[in-house]
Amino acid sequence: MARSTVAVLKTTPETVLEDYRNLLRLAGYRAALNPDRELAFHVNLAWQPFFPSVSSPPWQLDGVMGTVFEDGFPRERTFAWYDDAAGVTLSKGRVLNRHVSVLDRFRVPTITPGEKDRRVYITPKRPLRALQKVFPGGIPVPERLAGRNIVHLPTMRTDSRTVISGAVRSVYDGLLGREGRRVHDDIHGAMVDALAVQREISGGTFAVMDAVFAGEGPDARDLEPREANLILASSDPVALDSVALRIMGFDPLEVPFVRMAHESGLGVGDPSGIDISGIDISEISLGFHVEESKGAKRIRAFERRAQGTILESLSGLSSMVYYDWYRFLNFGEKRIREALRGPWGAAFERYRR
Repeated sequence: MARSTVAVLKTTPETVLEDYRNLLRLAGYRAALNPDRELAFHVNLAWQPFFPSVSSPPWQLDGVMGTVFEDGFPRERTFAWYDDAAGVTLSKGRVLNRHVSVLDRFRVPTITPGEKDRRVYITPKRPLRALQKVFPGGIPVPERLAGRNIVHLPTMRTDSRTVISGAVRSVYDGLLGREGRRVHDDIHGAMVDALAVQREISGGTFAVMDAVFAGEGPDARDLEPREANLILASSDPVALDSVALRIMGFDPLEVPFVRMAHESGLGVGDPSGIDISGIDISEISLGFHVEESKGAKRIRAFERRAQGTILESLSGLSSMVYYDWYRFLNFGEKRIREALRGPWGAAFERYRR
């Protein structure tokens, strides 16, 4: 198997845009993208309020888009893609996460599922592990993404189901969106399937991970953010997640989707096959672990049982009450204040519209 390269750099609020410029070029992003195809920036928006490490921060959009346009990619052939996997109000989330000021400045239009878009059904050439059981008539992917370059903008955070919610999860959510919720039993196999589907339909793939804040916890709405001041990028989402897992303190090959993707030739998950450009990460370990609270386990079990039944709306309400009211008001707001008390808080405020 060919080796993969992951670029990793340290960053500061004062240098973050220049650091992103250096990161993308160090990771060879132009070689990964087809110059004859349109470009979709897949922006991650996992929660409406801004919570460090959960959704793409504004400086990530600013640094990536600014570099791409500076290097000559025509902005009229780009758009920002927002999936509906998290079920949040995207228009409100774009404002609260300060994406709007960046998108307006670069004149990048936004596209969301159901908005000037429809799904096409793909039957990949290679055998699938999980998705064909859920979608026997073909995998429903957004028509707007077919044949386009895709730049994924994940963050570094843990997740109780997949250990890391990073670049490969961004591929999965970007393609399937809300439809991905129908997968219950084999999320790891489904994520590997999504890699196979994207390889067949996309013009080129690149992933840029913001780890200015890294999140430790079981769910996007229940994290403890830690300032790590790192940014990472690669044309191989599997290799990017592998390096991120090492930084967080996990063994990448013990994570099922990383191991399966590596064995299937869909990316390099074995650290021995990854070249790291930029800084030396051998001494960096955040020591993360994933522990789900009893309340979160009950909510997730209820959501799973209610999927596709008349109780689905009630499960959504219970999730909102638990996470958006109880967890956010008792823990989340304090964590946000503490994380944004320093220079990164001032950097975030610069993007106020």
